[in-house]
Amino acid sequence: MTDQIPGLSRFIKGSGKRLGPLDQALAERMKAIRNLRGITQQDAGDLIGITHQQMQKYESGVNRILAPRLKQLADGYQIDVNMFFESAKDQPQRVDRALDFAPLTVQLAEAFEQIEDDLVRKAVFQLIRAAARSGKRETDHA
Repeated sequence: MTDQIPGLSRFIKGSGKRLGPLDQALAERMKAIRNLRGITQQDAGDLIGITHQQMQKYESGVNRILAPRLKQLADGYQIDVNMFFESAKDQPQRVDRALDFAPLTVQLAEAFEQIEDDLVRKAVFQLIRAAARSGKRETDHA
């Protein structure tokens, strides 16, 4: 019966129809960004007024997220909505490393925010930038 009426299967619960590859990639990107930001599915859902179960469905590719809701999510994460569409294959090492260090990155950002003195904040930032550059030079020569 559902084959006779175009589009009907998507409205029938349990139809087993999965989203396409672009929607699946978006779902995976949503989850990766949420994890990078150290946000739970419950908190992400609260940002856009949905349950954590619905958020889980979006991130697992069971349900398709609509553009207005995706924009709400980007605003809640304080990112540009285009970040959800950047290709992970363009920056695979950067994404993998960011996911590996996500908890430490969040802790570093939280600690950095607690520094009230602007001069100390600038000095810490310069130290981290110099350390990052030093590590990059070492891997370039290896």
